Amino acid sequence: MARPTFEKYMRYLRAEPRTLGWGALLVYDRFRANRLLAQEHIQRFDDSEWLPPVNFRASTESGSWTEVRDLVMDKPRLSFVNSSIASSKARLSMNVVSGVITQLRQLPGSDQMELVSYTVLNPLGGPTVRMDITLNETNSGSIDDEGRVTLDLSTGQGYTFEVSSWKEMNEKLGEAVKAEFEKWPKEARVWELNIIKPLAGALNPQEFAVRTHSLARSQQITNATQEEQEEGAVIVGVSFVEDKTGTFPPNDKDMPYLLPSPVDGNDGPFTMNVLFANEVWLKDQLWQLVRDIPGLTNVNMDRDQSGFFSTVKADVGFTVQGRRDTTIRDYERYTFTTYTWPNLDFSGSFKIVHTDDVLVVEWAVECPTKELVVIFHDSLRDYRHDPDFNVSVSVQTELRIKMVGEGDKRGDIEIVPGKVEVNYNARFWGGDHSYINDYVKESFDDYIKPHIDPLVNQMADKVAVMASGIKPFNALRLNSLLFRSDDVATPRLLVTPGELSLLGDLAPKLTTFAVEPLEEKVSAAPGNTVKFHLDPAIGGTVSWSVKGLPDGSTDPEKVGAVVDGVYTPPEVGALTDSYRRVIVTATANGNSSSALVTVVADSVAIYPYFQIANFKSGDNRPRYVLTGGDIKGDLKWAMTSSSKGTVREVEAGDSDLDIPVDKNVRIYESPEKAVGEAGTVDALVHLDGVEVSAGGQTEVIDIVIPWRTTTAGLRTTAQAGGGLKLALYFDNEDTGEEDELTPAETLWKVFKGAGQINPTTGIYTPGPNEGPYIIVAGRETPAERTPIWNYAVIPLSRVEEYEAFCAHVRTHNKQGEI
Repeated sequence: MARPTFEKYMRYLRAEPRTLGWGALLVYDRFRANRLLAQEHIQRFDDSEWLPPVNFRASTESGSWTEVRDLVMDKPRLSFVNSSIASSKARLSMNVVSGVITQLRQLPGSDQMELVSYTVLNPLGGPTVRMDITLNETNSGSIDDEGRVTLDLSTGQGYTFEVSSWKEMNEKLGEAVKAEFEKWPKEARVWELNIIKPLAGALNPQEFAVRTHSLARSQQITNATQEEQEEGAVIVGVSFVEDKTGTFPPNDKDMPYLLPSPVDGNDGPFTMNVLFANEVWLKDQLWQLVRDIPGLTNVNMDRDQSGFFSTVKADVGFTVQGRRDTTIRDYERYTFTTYTWPNLDFSGSFKIVHTDDVLVVEWAVECPTKELVVIFHDSLRDYRHDPDFNVSVSVQTELRIKMVGEGDKRGDIEIVPGKVEVNYNARFWGGDHSYINDYVKESFDDYIKPHIDPLVNQMADKVAVMASGIKPFNALRLNSLLFRSDDVATPRLLVTPGELSLLGDLAPKLTTFAVEPLEEKVSAAPGNTVKFHLDPAIGGTVSWSVKGLPDGSTDPEKVGAVVDGVYTPPEVGALTDSYRRVIVTATANGNSSSALVTVVADSVAIYPYFQIANFKSGDNRPRYVLTGGDIKGDLKWAMTSSSKGTVREVEAGDSDLDIPVDKNVRIYESPEKAVGEAGTVDALVHLDGVEVSAGGQTEVIDIVIPWRTTTAGLRTTAQAGGGLKLALYFDNEDTGEEDELTPAETLWKVFKGAGQINPTTGIYTPGPNEGPYIIVAGRETPAERTPIWNYAVIPLSRVEEYEAFCAHVRTHNKQGEI
């Protein structure tokens, strides 16, 4: 892969500060980050709801309205959907598990309502709601006083709702969901990522911001392959000071990719990098080192020529009182009887210098030149000797910066103290008897040094205590800003050329491989299974397990069983509701990955239940998107025997349609105009049917194709006993009044329904096992001119809700709110 070499990465870090004004940058491989977020989503999945049931009515096309009732969505899954620092996007994806979608169209110049679409949703075929979050516009994430980490969603963009082949309608429905969301208080419009409890004395994050970064378009990367163009990183900028945040460059090319190649080409790529600003980790640590050392004055820390805080400097000084010592000591053939020295005023410097993984601590002082008086004698007589002298003393140690790589303290950055070394250097010269200066120097250790030692040893002890008392900080703690898992990262390498960079692997136990597909739906009908595989494939033994949600049951009769990656759901009778969710997990070599399976009672789910379609004419080739749930490869699609249109798979030429992602989709193509026998209802309208079959169950998507424009309204009046009186009405051009055809003047046909229409009364009497709606059409008979006619899809369930929706549309259309 065209990642920066490790050598280039180190040169980049040494050149100048690289955290863009942030206290730290967290860098993750985007693929691995999304894989980990998916695993955390599955591990913590339950039946709780993030959004309450959604209800709304929205104008979605000219004259058309869509009503969504009791729309229930499961918990969202967060992912990062692109790699672009200029336009970084995250997404919350929510599957719809229940609800009703109704679409009406009011005919021009009439209060007649046409039911265009009606669907009862379930987990098998329910649409997906996606909330795209433009990270560049979300300001920043925040961490409150309790450690609650939240991402601001109040500026979320691009809400989509996959219910139609027309992108505009999906976007309008998405905007309606957004409008419901925006009714919440702003402080509630957040996504809680995790909770990081503040720790006293620790580096506690205050704010953060997230971006994504492209590998292919990053600085110094050229000739990237198509695979590399998809690769990228998630970057989190972290501030440890409230209201003090950093920035990000405007384009990917303005910064290099911060996941370099490993030193050893045989090692796997780094998938995590925690990069602490030099000012945060080193400056604060150095101040911690010097704050308890006595006698330091003029302490300062300035940036070096590269912009790093690498050196602490201070002045230090003390005085050793002069004295006259008459202790008699022999030094070979000379005997010292008196040793007199003046006050010794020591001054010098204290400094700590950082170089790579070492902090060198040095305390060095020197006294100016003084005159010493020594009285000594040899075998002949006494002598006075007054040489000049000075003394310098240094205390030095090295502190190693190390990372704890395993155990409970894994990820801790420690300062490991070394041996403290004390060095004296006393120089003596001149005097009347300079020939004994070597003995005078030797005598320094006996006469003067014992009076300097207490102060020097005190300093040495302080340096040792200071070094051993530095509190380590955990560089991996910040990973909890995005991820909830306990075992988020495995560090491999620590480098500290200026900034602190901790490189390693992002949650290898959960991201080394993935169970695919990640989410699947399967019918509990006999014979259905789901085949899982590992990506990438893993050598050795793989163990599989399954547990139910939310109770964690492993009883095969309740949750099914998985053998060698093939999951078999439980029998339909084991489902306490219309569906059940289970987690299938694969474990190999200490690593694991899971998939979420929704077991449903039905084998087939369809969307929509019916479709009003135009016929093909010339270059106008109407096409419609049909969805048959999410059981890939199990569904069989076919046209009913009397159908005139065709159904096919999605082709490249369908890019103008809004094709749902991860759904079992087909395209219905309308036929050319092919009217039935003159004088019949079939001469005016036709019903195609698309059969969707699996597991012994067949559902039919009804396609209503009017051959001619309708010329009348169709009125329904509820009757005692559940019947419906049907009548066609029209505007009489001769009288200017509304007229209604009598039953004798009307020819009716039931295209869908178990009941019949009484030709003498025009009353439809429902039959046994009626579906949620009927499809009927009627025409004037006989008709020697343009026939008066209409058709209707009439709901038989939720009738009161339907009538209320009709009234709403009439009112708002009159007010011009389309």
